[in-house]
Amino acid sequence: MRTRVGFLAAATAAVWLVQPGSAYWLNGPRWASGSGIVMHMQLGSSGGTLLDGTTSWNASAEGALARWNQVLSGVSFRVVRDSTQGIAWQNGVNNVFWGDDVYGDPFGDAIAYTKWVYRNDGTMIETDVVFDRRESWNSYRGNLRASGGNWL
Repeated sequence: MRTRVGFLAAATAAVWLVQPGSAYWLNGPRWASGSGIVMHMQLGSSGGTLLDGTTSWNASAEGALARWNQVLSGVSFRVVRDSTQGIAWQNGVNNVFWGDDVYGDPFGDAIAYTKWVYRNDGTMIETDVVFDRRESWNSYRGNLRASGGNWL
């Protein structure tokens, strides 16, 4: 199993910007201006202390969303930490969780996947983020560093 040491929360935010088959998608569906995007964090405890000092995946991801809020304009992220909201596709809730697949579809080469729903006018109404639980994860907030020939 490949080890994925990285900034989980940065990955969370970055995943929201990725369209399948593209590196970055500048145009497309958007959240309504002035909206507070409520993300239901359902990643849970890390089972130990992560490289960034947190013991909760939710806290790590929440920290990244707070950093994104500093540079976003027109929208902002809010979180429900340790949400007990049901996880389901097209339930009107922005779920962030671990999964073995993406609502029945395989991850393929991706380590996380974002699915979204938007209205005909391009206004986003739901975005779920699923992280592949089969990968080895950690949360790191420092400078880029090398370890064993791999960049972490």
